[in-house]
Amino acid sequence: MGPFDVIIIGGGISGTSLAHYFLRAGLKPCLLEKETSVGGALASQRHEGGFWLEMGAHTAYNSYGNFLSILSERRLIEQLEKRQTSRWMLWDDHRAVSIKGRIGIFELIRSLPSIFWTDKSGLTVEGYYSKILGSNNYRNVGRPMFNAVTSQEAGNIPAAMLFKKRPRDKQVMRSFTLKGGLRSVPEAICAMDGLTVRTGCDVKQIGFREGMFQVTEAAGGVLEAPALALATPADAAAGLLGASFPQLAEKLSKITVREILSIGAVVKKGRVRLPLMAGLVGGDDSFYSMVSRDPVDHPEQRGFTFHFKPDAGREESMETIERILGTPRRDFDHLATRTNRMPSPRPGHGAWVRELDALLAGKSILITGNYFAGLSIEDCVSRSVKEGARWMQRLQAL
Repeated sequence: MGPFDVIIIGGGISGTSLAHYFLRAGLKPCLLEKETSVGGALASQRHEGGFWLEMGAHTAYNSYGNFLSILSERRLIEQLEKRQTSRWMLWDDHRAVSIKGRIGIFELIRSLPSIFWTDKSGLTVEGYYSKILGSNNYRNVGRPMFNAVTSQEAGNIPAAMLFKKRPRDKQVMRSFTLKGGLRSVPEAICAMDGLTVRTGCDVKQIGFREGMFQVTEAAGGVLEAPALALATPADAAAGLLGASFPQLAEKLSKITVREILSIGAVVKKGRVRLPLMAGLVGGDDSFYSMVSRDPVDHPEQRGFTFHFKPDAGREESMETIERILGTPRRDFDHLATRTNRMPSPRPGHGAWVRELDALLAGKSILITGNYFAGLSIEDCVSRSVKEGARWMQRLQAL
């Protein structure tokens, strides 16, 4: 197949946003995705009657400037759907309780002013937010909440990677999804003219000879292009680059990748005992979080996605869902299971990124994903913008 200007491996928002920018620049990209559909962590599960449930990322915000620019260019703004304000609760002692009720107000009053002189730089989530919230408040409320946000033990993640201040586009609703779910965005990109998309394509090997990359598929086919972009988890990228680019592979292998079992249940209204909510923080239970579809109302059904801790087995997880929803699994209308893979950055991550970028300088390899500046949708797109600009500058210099 071909000829192509660049081969992109990975069809999540990182890979598809990079394809979007290359198409806009007049290049011919080929995108390869191992799964049978694109989207990656934008994993909207769709069911009859128009009901959908997110199995990965759940929400976008009006501070996601690069993401919004793609929505505007792909004419998706009219498909935005507002997420109604709804509260998060904490699962504690076998019941859903108010998060505010678990905060020690006097400790918070003493600690909160330190936000004005405490710099996130060099501090972990635990180191920074223990100062801002107070040590007891962090332990009782902050720790389980950050674990819920990141679907892992978040204490050692660099604090600067979470909750960044970005300009907000006030003409767009503060938090939103799309009709049909967030997967609609990578799907719209992949429908663009000029982009070749191959799903169900398992890449086994990458070679480089005479200025061209050779990408070998499991089925035996070989694709060639003068540039290669990797938009996969760090460990997958390391495995693909090991033979031809060992220095890059060694650097990428330093990023730990966590696997999270996510299970989504769709239930008819009236069969769930939980009040309407945005979600549950799991606390000491077997799950990090339960994210509800309630903020985007449906007339007949409710949906709940549970993100489980590593030691939770499938049967134990199903029993947990039944216990919390108060609904036997025979009453579930739909059930979906997905393994999400999340990076686990640690202190010194900024130096790691700088070292990796130094190795990439002058090379025709682009690497993008959610393990550079942060874990959010916008962080993925922003990294793709940066890598795309680097490659375009190199093309202009040739």
